[in-house]
Order: sequence, then C-alpha cells, then structure tokens
Amino acid sequence: MANFKKGMCLLKMHKQKEAIPFFDTAIQTKADYTEALAERGVAKLNLGDNTGCDDLVKGNELGEKSGAIENLLSRYCN
Repeated sequence: MANFKKGMCLLKMHKQKEAIPFFDTAIQTKADYTEALAERGVAKLNLGDNTGCDDLVKGNELGEKSGAIENLLSRYCN
C-alpha cells in the first residue's frame, strides 16, 4: 500500500517516470492490485508508452471498478 501511495503522490505531481517503479513494486507484491495496474497504465500512457494499455486491460479484466478505466481503454487503447 505504501508503494502505491508513493506512486500516486508522484503521479499527481506529474512525475510519471518516477511513479512507475513504485507501482511496479506494489504489483510485484500483489499481482492482482488492480488500482496499481490502472495507475501504472495511466503513467505509461502519459509518457507516450502504449504498453500502458496492457496494464489497463489487465486491471479491467481483474475487476478494477473505476469507470475511468473503461473511458481510457476506449479513448487510447482501440
């Protein structure tokens, strides 16, 4: 949880590149951490990395309930 929160703080400060390793660690600790997958996906997309779509798809498949994830998928990951 601490790694996820640190990643979120960095993401809100528009430090996507610095946030990704914290999301990575959170996901390594808990593979089905849907929020961390979704936020890492957002960070990657903000950096122009289309592999962020893979994270969004996986988070969605695992049951991430954020309505924003479906919007992001349809907008950036067609």
